[in-house]
Amino acid sequence: MILSILLLAGFVAGAAGDGVPDSCFFQKGAGNKEYILESPLLSGKIDASGSVCGITPLVYRETGMALASPYGLFSYYRIFSTNHRYVESMRALPAETELHGRDCLEVRWQAAEGRPYVLRGIYRWVEAGILDFETIVEAVEDLPDFEVFLSSYMTEGFPSAQIFVKKPGGEPSFLKANPAAGAWQAFPGDSRGLSLIRDGRWTIPPSPVDWTIPADYAHPLIFRRHEATGLTVALMARAEDCFAVMAPQDGDAHFSMYFSLFGRTIKAGEKAITTTRLLIGKMDDAELLRQYGRFCSKS
Repeated sequence: MILSILLLAGFVAGAAGDGVPDSCFFQKGAGNKEYILESPLLSGKIDASGSVCGITPLVYRETGMALASPYGLFSYYRIFSTNHRYVESMRALPAETELHGRDCLEVRWQAAEGRPYVLRGIYRWVEAGILDFETIVEAVEDLPDFEVFLSSYMTEGFPSAQIFVKKPGGEPSFLKANPAAGAWQAFPGDSRGLSLIRDGRWTIPPSPVDWTIPADYAHPLIFRRHEATGLTVALMARAEDCFAVMAPQDGDAHFSMYFSLFGRTIKAGEKAITTTRLLIGKMDDAELLRQYGRFCSKS
C-alpha cells in the first residue's frame, strides 16, 4: 500500500510539469546497443542491434505486469510512399544509437540503397508514466505521400483496442475494434487519409493487409486497458502528422496498435518531424482526453 501511494505521488508530481525527474532515465545495458529505461513506474529495455528496435520488455513495477510483447512498443515497421514499400521491415536493420543525457535516447538509420531517407527516432522521458517518441525524416530524394508506419505490440492481458472516433450526428467517443467490423481495422482522419490507405501500398506482398474502415478518428488516440486492474496503455499523435490509426480486431494475438505518420510529400533536402506519446497509468476515458489535450498543447 505504501509503495502504491509513493508511485502515485511520483506520477502526480511529474504531471505538475516540473521537468523530468532524476528517477526517469536511460542507461547503457550489457549489449553493444542495449539500453535500460527506468522510472518509478516502469522498467524496460531497448535493443537497437537488429530484429526489433522498440521498447521490450516493459514492466509495470507496482504489479510486475509485462506490458510489451517481443515486437515492442514504439518500433518502426514499414516505410511507404505512393504505392511503394521501401523495405520489407525496418525491424531487420540495426540502428546507430546515441544517449543524449540521462533522459533521451536516439536511434538512427542512415540512407542506403533502396532507402532514400535518414530515419531518426528519439525516445524521451517526460514523466514516470510518459515517454515521447520523436520521429525525424530527412529526405535524400523526393518521397511522395511518405508514410512511417509506427507499431506497438502488447501482451495478452490487453486484448481490446479502443480508438477515439467521430460519430455522425453525435459526440465523438471511444470505439472498440469489434470483430464484426473486420480483422484489420483502419481509422483515417479524413478522405485524404483513406485515399492513402487505398493507393496500393498495402497490397504489396509479402503480408498484404486488407484494411476495413469502421469510422474516421476524431483524434489520433488509441488505448488498451487491463480489465482487472484498470491499467491503461495509451498512444497519441497529432492530427496534422498522423493520417490514420490502425488496430486488429479484439482478441487478435498481435495485441497491437499502429500510427500512419506524415502522409505527405517530403522533398529532397527537406526534413519532417513529429512526436507521438506513450502514456501508462490507471486512468479513465475522461483523463485520457485531458491528457491528450495536454499533449497537443505542447506542440
